[in-house]
Amino acid sequence: MKLSDHHIVKSTAVAIRAGAFALLLGAALPAAAQGQTSSMPFSGTPIAVPGSFEAENFDLGGEGVAYHDNVPGNAGGQYRLSEDVDIILSTDALGGGYVVNNFETGEWLAYTISVAASAQYDIELRVSSAFSTGAFHVEIDGQNVTGAVSVPNTGDWNTFQWVGKTDVSLTAGQHLLKIVVDQQYFDLNSISVVAMPLAPVVVVPVAPAPSAKLLFSSGFEGSTVLSVPSDCFGTGCWQNIVGIDSLTGFAWPVNIWGGSSTHFQLLADAPVDATTVGNYMFNQIQTVTGHNGTPTHALYQQISQSGVSGTGPNGGPTQDPFMLQPASETSDLYISYWLKYQPDLAQKMTNDWRVVFEFKTAGDYRVIASVVTWGLGAGGVSVPLSWEIVGDNEANGGMPYQRFWDVYNTTVPVPVGEWFKFEVFWHRSSGSDGRVWMAVNGQVIVDHYGSNMGVNNASINRIMMPNLYSSTSYPIYQWVDDVQIWDGFPSDAAPH
Repeated sequence: MKLSDHHIVKSTAVAIRAGAFALLLGAALPAAAQGQTSSMPFSGTPIAVPGSFEAENFDLGGEGVAYHDNVPGNAGGQYRLSEDVDIILSTDALGGGYVVNNFETGEWLAYTISVAASAQYDIELRVSSAFSTGAFHVEIDGQNVTGAVSVPNTGDWNTFQWVGKTDVSLTAGQHLLKIVVDQQYFDLNSISVVAMPLAPVVVVPVAPAPSAKLLFSSGFEGSTVLSVPSDCFGTGCWQNIVGIDSLTGFAWPVNIWGGSSTHFQLLADAPVDATTVGNYMFNQIQTVTGHNGTPTHALYQQISQSGVSGTGPNGGPTQDPFMLQPASETSDLYISYWLKYQPDLAQKMTNDWRVVFEFKTAGDYRVIASVVTWGLGAGGVSVPLSWEIVGDNEANGGMPYQRFWDVYNTTVPVPVGEWFKFEVFWHRSSGSDGRVWMAVNGQVIVDHYGSNMGVNNASINRIMMPNLYSSTSYPIYQWVDDVQIWDGFPSDAAPH
């Protein structure tokens, strides 16, 4: 077997009664080999289910008991050197440390698990493969509970995805789970056995769906590139971002809500074309030290000057929004990204603002979040940097200005010169269940309930994620990384 890094195979749900079982993943094996159940948990304790676990932590017991491998020796030379399972370092974007490599027909791995409660479970494998013929099945206590599950060609051995079976019945207690390879080859990083979500309970206000779907994810890796500015329109140009992120498998431009475009609107506030707009602003994909301390690709945005005020303070339309333009609006939405401001931000801001996030409808509603310096703290003491979130109708619809609600937050710090995670969620409604929620580094900065629809009930047609836009002097710049879009709150979202 071999361990590789970036692909996942999904499994189909299989019924399992509560209790302890051993899980075996692998290809068809001789009946005698499959019948041996005297293996011991790798950690000394059965793996808790529901949950996920690493493929390399298969049971103790050796060849024919805890696993079957067609070739003696650990060809990968990593982790469990005394075993015959091939293990290599993981290159999966989700981590995992190690990967089981060169999983061949007839091979299997066994895991002693302890199921907390009898229920229907989803069993999934995170796999990668350069072949389209791979297949496996999962056994519980010697019984095939999934049938053959195909492993797709994930495009690269370093690209992983989840594949498996849903609605598998498991009973509470201890069991032996086996992963059996029916057809080679694929790499295996981890296994997930989670209970299927219960039917949602109707509550007021309406909560996000209990199981969110990832719609898009990219850290600007792989073949992600910026095109040259084009389609100039007098005082600005457009710039596209294209390519496939090799770590997540998602392709630019973002494709949600029935189709969408994702590009930069380079608004220089001066007559420009594709050859001169760079004198005012530019975007790059750079290699930088990321938010987890390791080298990574990230988006860099800079405005050097305004066409109206040069390097002096402006506050006019000069901006560089990283804009998603959906064709329609069909669901709740959660967006997160990591952001790093220039280190002299606080010195530049005196009674100023800088936009963090913004969405607009087709003319009647806007939500905008900014860093500002006009908030007041306890006792009226001026706060250098604080958060302001506003709901208004400034959406280019030509209406008299109307501010519907606003929130100042002076308690959650504004990070400067360091990475921070920004999160936003909204549920659009004209009633009391409408919601706008945002968080910074896991701390909520706004959670506003109430109508967030305009007078025309217009759909959202512009999402700035984020915008580079400020009333301060220039230059202004920032880095952006690890953009994610979900149709609800993901499991690792800040408290909500």
